[in-house]
Amino acid sequence: MVKAIRRIIFSLAVVFFVVAGIIALRTTLYRSRQITPETGAPALQLQTGAVERFAAAIQFKTISGRDGEAATGEEFNRFHKFLRLSFPRAHATLGREIIGEHSLLCTWQGRDSNLKPILLMGHMDVVPVEPDSEKKWSHPPFAGRIADGYL
Repeated sequence: MVKAIRRIIFSLAVVFFVVAGIIALRTTLYRSRQITPETGAPALQLQTGAVERFAAAIQFKTISGRDGEAATGEEFNRFHKFLRLSFPRAHATLGREIIGEHSLLCTWQGRDSNLKPILLMGHMDVVPVEPDSEKKWSHPPFAGRIADGYL
């Protein structure tokens, strides 16, 4: 009986060391597939106008209020107008509904109604800036400033 237990323990030890050896060998032979970014390249090199529109969008103070109420409905209305002017083809193509006074529901009707729909979501409200925290910011929170290749 003791001999059988020793054989089992020995077999398990051999299996352990073989597996550990295989793992060690594969680890040393592994080569990263990560793409090396260009050094010194500005971070913002998107298609023309995309970064500028994003910077402009950040300037709207679409701050959420308490209990789900918008702090300023006029700011959301101005942002809606900005979206219509910035993305005219999308607004010409998509169905558009205003939900709860300030939320947008855009519907893109597909050609085949038998296919399952997809849902893409986002939000346009932001939380308020903490009082006295603006001195910690590199740039004002709603400036939408592009500096040194970053927004």
